[in-house]
Amino acid sequence: FGATNDVGREINAGYLLHWEAMLYARQRGFRWYDLAGFDRVAYPGGYLFKSRTGGDTVEAAGPYEAHPSGWVASVLAQALALRQWMLK
Repeated sequence: FGATNDVGREINAGYLLHWEAMLYARQRGFRWYDLAGFDRVAYPGGYLFKSRTGGDTVEAAGPYEAHPSGWVASVLAQALALRQWMLK
């Protein structure tokens, strides 16, 4: 998560934090680091950072969600509807 305020964006604080996290992971033997998706138009700064890391772009299907069946599905649907109603 690299969100910063205006001052942080001016000095690329989020980039530094993320880069340090990537180095930390590599030092501990991680072979892959998933930067998740990007949107060149909506988030050009995020795209710029991700494109500069030297990684590979991988296209995959998803994300997926699993949903239970039977009475559990009914209870879950009602709980989600109640949550949506409460958030209004």
